[in-house]
Amino acid sequence: MSQKWVTVAEARHVLGMAERTIRRHIQEGTLQSKLDSGRRWVLVEVAEDTMSKDTPTGMSDAVIDRLEKENELIKNQLSTKDKQIENLQAEVKESRERSDTIILQLTRQLEQSQRMLEAHREPFWQRWFKREK
Repeated sequence: MSQKWVTVAEARHVLGMAERTIRRHIQEGTLQSKLDSGRRWVLVEVAEDTMSKDTPTGMSDAVIDRLEKENELIKNQLSTKDKQIENLQAEVKESRERSDTIILQLTRQLEQSQRMLEAHREPFWQRWFKREK
């Protein structure tokens, strides 16, 4: 075991306590601390096997494994959401095409109805006895 100066956040992982509890221990004097460049450092005893140069201070392999699993889970969730978004976008495109088709058909029917109305605006007897000019 060796002693090492770590931040309060890192001490939280090493000691397995909440930051608030660590700060309370500092105030009570049960944990040694110092203030350096506006940052609070805590002196903790750390097992050599839990301290690695590749990992942040105080992070154990179990914590790293858990974080990697959570990261993989989040990646899977994101890919699922991306597929859902693509499907929804395809549905929206199809829906727009259908609505455009319906609008086009209704417009044609309206034009045809207007032409039929124009033809029936004058009385039938004038259409029958219409003189050619």
